[in-house]
Amino acid sequence: AMDTLCSQAFGASQSSKMGTYSLTGLTVISFVFLSSSILIWNASPLLIALGQPIEVSQMAGDFIRWYLPGVPFLYVYELIRKVCQSR
Repeated sequence: AMDTLCSQAFGASQSSKMGTYSLTGLTVISFVFLSSSILIWNASPLLIALGQPIEVSQMAGDFIRWYLPGVPFLYVYELIRKVCQSR
């Protein structure tokens, strides 16, 4: 949706709307990250409860915990990329 909205705002010479859309996107990304990080942090017990092997579940949980700090930067990168591509 960011591609379409920002492209339309840029085409209509309404740069302030691009900023509004960017801030709204950042707010949405923050809520998505906070809610998904709770789920991701507890990945090992969830995988075990779903019937996955214990050793694999623990290794997957360890991996995802190391991966988690990089996720906000990936989200922000995607947001900035979509805004810049719309110009």
